[in-house]
Amino acid sequence: MKKTIITCFVLTALFSYDVSSQSIDFQGTYDAKNSSYWLLIEKDSSQNYKFISYNFKSNLGEDGYIYYERQPAPGIEKFRKLEDNKILTTYWIPQQDYYVTVTYVFASEEVLLATFEGTYKGEPYFNQIEYYKLNTKAYAIKK
Repeated sequence: MKKTIITCFVLTALFSYDVSSQSIDFQGTYDAKNSSYWLLIEKDSSQNYKFISYNFKSNLGEDGYIYYERQPAPGIEKFRKLEDNKILTTYWIPQQDYYVTVTYVFASEEVLLATFEGTYKGEPYFNQIEYYKLNTKAYAIKK
């Protein structure tokens, strides 16, 4: 009995250590079905995450061809902290009176869930967006 209890304790300790020691890499490019913006997450020189949200605007060139320009999202997003494999940021658009805290957490290996909580025009605001990690090599132009 004593041996069984000790074995269970050791296995629990090893499993807990393994799970808590895993580090999730949030870096990558993400697309969402319920948002018109793409999301790029990178690390800056001080190893903090930075967030770039953008969409593509189509234009007609003088030659008659359509081309696309990357347009940044109107807001500003700043990294606050990484804890328990979650990223917390603040995102705001002063012109729209939009101020939220965004929590990023992986719902699965390829799905990043972003939860927005804050205020929009002085009223409580809540939204969730499922971002899907892209294989950017599949989008690269091969020469």
